[in-house]
Amino acid sequence: KSKNFIFLKLEEILDINSAEKFKDELVFVDRINIDLAKNEYLICDILGMKVYNSENEFLGIVDDIDNFGAQDVYTVKNGTNEITFCLIDGLFKNVDLENNKLILNTEILNGVMI
Repeated sequence: KSKNFIFLKLEEILDINSAEKFKDELVFVDRINIDLAKNEYLICDILGMKVYNSENEFLGIVDDIDNFGAQDVYTVKNGTNEITFCLIDGLFKNVDLENNKLILNTEILNGVMI
């Protein structure tokens, strides 16, 4: 991994010419083969999570995560209400995959809402 890129090495692809054939193709990886560092999560795990602020007030459910180059942009919906924010370091106070609960650091959240 380097900055925002993930490098993938495949057994039978040994050079750039062989790799070019697969440009713009989808790659599927078994979850067991994904090695995440502490505090790294897959987007598919975050989508649908219940989002709360620091005071444990329900804000909504993660409906979408986009990336426009600089950082991920999260959309959280609660009925007709919607909040959008950019992901920055320290924004996630707690990510509880087991209980489907994401707690945001409210102090930081106020500075990154769109």
